[in-house]
Amino acid sequence: MFTHNGIAVSAWVSLDSSCSIKQHVFADALEIEFGSGVDSLGLSVSEDMVEKLATAFQEASTRFRDHADHENVA
Repeated sequence: MFTHNGIAVSAWVSLDSSCSIKQHVFADALEIEFGSGVDSLGLSVSEDMVEKLATAFQEASTRFRDHADHENVA
């Protein structure tokens, strides 16, 4: 599949804690499904991208906690 800058499709999605997540690990990719059935979004990512995403999510989680700590200081 042809990609430009490693992206084949551009889309925005909003996820909250009620969204189910399923993962399937294969030899060369991780497939993640958010939601289920016709109301789902699937991602297929390489192993090195899993590491990049893990780092990005960890940094975001830290920022959420830091932001919450600053709001609760009053």
